[in-house]
Amino acid sequence: MAKILLVEDDKTLGKLLALQLERDHHLVERVDTGKAALFNLKVHDYDLVILDWMLPDLSGLEVCRAYRNQGGKVPILMLTARGEAEDKASALDT
Repeated sequence: MAKILLVEDDKTLGKLLALQLERDHHLVERVDTGKAALFNLKVHDYDLVILDWMLPDLSGLEVCRAYRNQGGKVPILMLTARGEAEDKASALDT
């Protein structure tokens, strides 16, 4: 069982992802903004972060960069509809 932070602003998609992960016996905490994600990452330990790229306040990329700059090491899985090679390259650089 993994403790997962799910950062997704789409309520329906967030609920569906959380339900599936919980069905697989993972503990899921859901937030819907980048600021909430950064706060949770400061005060809680996670095994994995599932991070939406396009959030209402900070982008997932900004969240990832800020977290890594603070020394965060937890694996991050980015969710995005973006498919351009330069988008992928910029995400991999974080």
